[in-house]
Amino acid sequence: MPGAARGRALCPPAGELTGMLVWLSLWVPAVLAEGRWCERTEQVMEEEVVSPRREQAVPCVDVHHYNLAGWRIDQHRMRQAYGGDQAIARFYAQAGPAASLCYIYKPPDTRPVVWNRTVRACCQGWSGPHCTQGEGFLGLCFSTWQCQAGLGTWNLSLLSMAECCGRPWGRSWKNTSSELCLSCSTLPLPGDLPAPFLLRPLPPRALLGLPRPRHRLFTTCVTWAGFHYRSFDGKHFHFHGDCTYSLAAASDGTWAVDISGSGTCAPPHCHRTLRMLFGLDLVMAQGRKVSVNGAVVPEGKPLLQDGISIRWLGDFVFVESGLGVRVKSDGRDTVYVTVSGELRGATRGLCGLYNDDPADDFLRVGGDVATLAASFGNSWRVPDASPELPCQDAAETGHSCDVAEASALRQEAEAVCWKLLASPFSQCHSEVDPGGFYEACMYASCEQGGTGAGRQEAICATFASYARDCAQQHVYVDWRRPGFCEKQCSQGKQYSDCVSSCPASCATMGTSEEGHCRDDCVSGCECPPGLYLEGGACVPESDCPCYHRRQKYSPGQSIQQRCNQCTCQGGRWRCSQDKCSAECALIGDPHYVTFDQKRYSFHGVCEYILVQDFVDWKLLITAEKGACGSKGAVSCLRALTVTAHRTSARLRTTGDVAVNGQEVALPFTSADLSIRRASSSFLLLQAFGAHVLWGLELPTAYITLQPGFAGKVRGLCGTYNWNQQDEFTTPAGDVESSVAAFANKFQASSECPALGSFAFDPCGTYAQHREFAEAACAVLHGSAFQPCHDLVEREPYYQLCLYDVCGCSAGGDCLCSALAAYARQCAQEGAPVPWRNQTFCAVPCSGGQVYQECSAPCRKSCADLRLAEASSCQALAVCVAGCNCPEGLVLDNTGQCVPPGTCPCEHGGETYPPGSKIHRSCNACVCVNGLWNCTEESCPEAAFCPGELVYAHGSCLRTCATAEGNLSCPGLSDGCVCPPGTVFLDEHCVSPDECPCHHNGRLYQPNDTIAKDCNTCVCRSRRWQCSSHHCAGTCVATGDPHYITFDGRAFSFLGDCEYVLAREGSGLFTVTSENVPCGTSGVTCTKSVVVVIGNTVVHLLRGGGWLPVGGIGNTIVHLLRGGGWRPVGGDREHHCAPAERWGLAPCGGEIGNTVVHL
Repeated sequence: MPGAARGRALCPPAGELTGMLVWLSLWVPAVLAEGRWCERTEQVMEEEVVSPRREQAVPCVDVHHYNLAGWRIDQHRMRQAYGGDQAIARFYAQAGPAASLCYIYKPPDTRPVVWNRTVRACCQGWSGPHCTQGEGFLGLCFSTWQCQAGLGTWNLSLLSMAECCGRPWGRSWKNTSSELCLSCSTLPLPGDLPAPFLLRPLPPRALLGLPRPRHRLFTTCVTWAGFHYRSFDGKHFHFHGDCTYSLAAASDGTWAVDISGSGTCAPPHCHRTLRMLFGLDLVMAQGRKVSVNGAVVPEGKPLLQDGISIRWLGDFVFVESGLGVRVKSDGRDTVYVTVSGELRGATRGLCGLYNDDPADDFLRVGGDVATLAASFGNSWRVPDASPELPCQDAAETGHSCDVAEASALRQEAEAVCWKLLASPFSQCHSEVDPGGFYEACMYASCEQGGTGAGRQEAICATFASYARDCAQQHVYVDWRRPGFCEKQCSQGKQYSDCVSSCPASCATMGTSEEGHCRDDCVSGCECPPGLYLEGGACVPESDCPCYHRRQKYSPGQSIQQRCNQCTCQGGRWRCSQDKCSAECALIGDPHYVTFDQKRYSFHGVCEYILVQDFVDWKLLITAEKGACGSKGAVSCLRALTVTAHRTSARLRTTGDVAVNGQEVALPFTSADLSIRRASSSFLLLQAFGAHVLWGLELPTAYITLQPGFAGKVRGLCGTYNWNQQDEFTTPAGDVESSVAAFANKFQASSECPALGSFAFDPCGTYAQHREFAEAACAVLHGSAFQPCHDLVEREPYYQLCLYDVCGCSAGGDCLCSALAAYARQCAQEGAPVPWRNQTFCAVPCSGGQVYQECSAPCRKSCADLRLAEASSCQALAVCVAGCNCPEGLVLDNTGQCVPPGTCPCEHGGETYPPGSKIHRSCNACVCVNGLWNCTEESCPEAAFCPGELVYAHGSCLRTCATAEGNLSCPGLSDGCVCPPGTVFLDEHCVSPDECPCHHNGRLYQPNDTIAKDCNTCVCRSRRWQCSSHHCAGTCVATGDPHYITFDGRAFSFLGDCEYVLAREGSGLFTVTSENVPCGTSGVTCTKSVVVVIGNTVVHLLRGGGWLPVGGIGNTIVHLLRGGGWRPVGGDREHHCAPAERWGLAPCGGEIGNTVVHL
């Protein structure tokens, strides 16, 4: 060929192209005699099989996991085994996913193989068989940018390039002889720049130095207006089909999307039906009604089920599966199908084959490529989809604007559709080709004709589709105008073709719209910028309420967040920034939660330092843990010791309390700390800046420190500096990584055994217990704790529960501790749950008390009422579980719930009943509800007191002469008194031990003695201390008569009968006296006395003498322990002396060895 050498392609050195992922298309003009020729190097790509196709049969329940690994459902084998799609679904529903087998396959793995070839063709701008025809020659005009063929995409007349690009719809021009496609560089607009416009040929796919386009991550097919389609590769076409068609499907049958034809809708009221099959799950969408496997999904309610996601946004509903497919529909005639890049080359249906090549998008079912849209669309008809609605194949109608009588319609269409080519859409032309949408607008306008609603709806749908595509490229076009596709919204909203998926609302106030909020571009109503969605309406920021735990608060309302107050302002909580107290918890025996909420567990037998103030040394808290369980395998919490300043209190699990080594009764208070019973389950210890709740029912301790201790403490409770990273800080200042090493550093005694590095895992050690533990601890996830599930995280407490139950010894009760800890935290968050009952973790209550999950720790007893004035307990915002009196009652010192009005008061070590009155200084006080209610008068200044006396208000001068020697005061007043602990004696204040004793009106000095019967009494410490010898008792009956009992009580009794003077309890002896009237005065005299001893009776007659009965005679009878008697005379005086307990008689009764005197 002449000049061939000059026509050879000029190539750069190979080294200059190293590493460049490009292919070259070099055009080298050759000035030949017969025309302008160029050689072009093309890159050819072929696929090489690396591994062949593989097949398997697996349980259907596992298909989703295989899909993720690249396996596909073998639809052909599935239909052979089970029948059609409906039969497969029925079998799956009956047999269940676990019992059903699914046939799957993995496509062959391939890799691309690239090689180059050189072709010879006309240079750009030249055509004809010999490349001699220039740009001015005739060709075909296209409304697309790349000479894309399709119905109505070209003018059947041959035009020059200038004429083509002068048309409003002209986008590209193809030379008829060379088949070279040239693109119009600038689009003509009526009244704008004059024609002709400059032309530039379409550049090859890759130019020297430019990277080769990468595959898209996803692609979208769309249909709107009931008849217009754009394929995955961007090909626009029209298809009027009345049947149901396969819109898009996987080549392997893994998923499919079917759509009802346009014959089922009449614009503007189109409601096309979608049938979506993802694996074995069927999703139906009929308008706004969506169902999954027959179950209806309520409109507006999102759903996530078996890998299928359904959500609602704007006018659209989204259906997405884990197979790389997403469908969105407006419930009418607009449907988008988006597939991931992994499905490249594996799609079919009306959306075409996704391979970035529009030329083969009309791939029919049989595998050939159709030239007409009708032939292509009919091939994807779903057979027998609706037997009750028979339909026919669609016919090819051609472009609606090209018919002879449509010239007027075409002009009308151009007058409307040219807006797509003008502003404001022109800002998007560089990102989205408007050619296909312009042609669709023309077709829709001519197809519908006139000014009907259907025509306007189709045109607006086309404009909206283009605007949504622009928005996908982050070009937002505001194109709707009054009278043109305008849509109204209520409640202050405005219509948008790309609403945000995370709209600005009062509920999300404070969060900015992320960059991906408009990636799912759909139309709908939304609030204008600066307004926020609230209750379906748009409101300004200042009117936005705030939300907390699903409750709504109006602007200006406040809530308490721990120690901070938060106020609602413009939809945001504005909170004070005070530092709050922190709590360390010992839960059960081995579990710890530090001040900074780090959790760990260990078993150790020792006394451990929990909290140590290493800066001011004001506080030290230790815990004693002893061996327990089987052979001492675990440790149990025994006692807690709190040392505040110079006072040390030891709390035991039994409830006993010792302060500085001495047992004390509760409530206890001192200058350094106070201790009280907060409920039947807890003791409350308060010290400056700290308080402790000590468990009595379960081994539990909750230690709370105020912010003044922040950064000043260390121990097993951590560092209290809001940083979990240094919780295991040791006394040496280093941070341990293991629990054992950390705990060993805080042993209070060096003699304790060190913990080993082995971490004890009960559920691992006792694996046979785990199933039982999981079943028992599942109560945390049950309905009893349901009100708290959204407030307190369950998982940490569930793990504690498993630990306790797995490691529980036989017969132990290990479940309640973790549950009680979770319930306490729920109560702290304002959601007390009644989880206990009479058979499950029961806590019995007595004395009228009731169990409460959240009760205040103060004013629970009469003693608490007396401490209230000097206590800071009221300031504690803490929940205490356990038995307490009902509201309005308090516990008295006998353990009974009583009204506060029955509580006594105390003063000066004495107890006063309700209503008692005293004086404090110059004020009068009355005992009311266990407290002194005093007047508030201003008192005069104290007077001068002589000697050792001091002036005191509401007191008295205590002396040794005070009645009964108990140092009490007959009345309270202001005046000079002895200092506390002393009394007034002989013008001096002395110790009460120096006071004398009183007897028969005389004073006896200390160590003086007196005789009392047969005993000697000594004066010591103001009291007589007597020996305890047993003395004889004497009963005297004398006079008219008068009686003196064995115990010294005197009385008179006039009776004319026989009376028992004394009788031994068992009947050993009896002394009786017979009284008769004497004279006429009414008095009586003793006539005779009878003494019965055993079988012997002695009868003493008045006037002298005695008469023995039973043969004793004139003898004296001595009785050992039975009593003895001897005659002393026969006058009217008789003496009785019993040895044992005597019976009912005038002489009374006395125990002791006695003698009867006669």
